[in-house]
Amino acid sequence: MIQFNAIKLHDLVYLDSEGIAPDWFLVTGVSQKVGFFTATQLGYDIRPVMVPSDRMGIVRKHIRAAAVPGAIEALERIEMTAGQPAMDDDPVRVRARDALRAVRGEESK
Repeated sequence: MIQFNAIKLHDLVYLDSEGIAPDWFLVTGVSQKVGFFTATQLGYDIRPVMVPSDRMGIVRKHIRAAAVPGAIEALERIEMTAGQPAMDDDPVRVRARDALRAVRGEESK
């Protein structure tokens, strides 16, 4: 289970609970002192949900915002070096390119 102390501001969390549509949420606030975080569903301008530290079981996945730049850099290295010499149909390169498009908000081919 994901620990409450691992959740930081601007992280992404996948919440799945009764009363909450399963989806990705952006962490908009964290109160270590009181023991809860608030999160807003991605793509919606609605009131944030509050997740108390004793309900962390509804957090199914967690992506640290601080890890995203490093992940993008790693994907860029994979795209550049997979299957040397360069082959556009190399499956690793294709997957890395698709992942980079998704991160950048571009349409996949």
